[in-house]
Amino acid sequence: MGKRDKSIYSRILMVEGADDLFSVAHLMKAHVDWPDEPSDKWPVFIVDAKGVDNILESGRLTAAIKESHVQTYGVILGRRPECQRSL
Repeated sequence: MGKRDKSIYSRILMVEGADDLFSVAHLMKAHVDWPDEPSDKWPVFIVDAKGVDNILESGRLTAAIKESHVQTYGVILGRRPECQRSL
């Protein structure tokens, strides 16, 4: 994959890691028009946050959402058994 410039995308999706990025990209490609090469035709720019701690870092999401080109911002986090509360 070539280098992508996220500033041309109005829709951004942040995922925890590389496995999530590839999973989401392949799922999207199976259901929507998704060119093989990087282009402004991709429906969303997927960002690998390189870990949940980076996503939850103080101020990171606020700063990302406030970027001038962003209209829609999504985040995918995996389930954490250690965070499960007992009912």
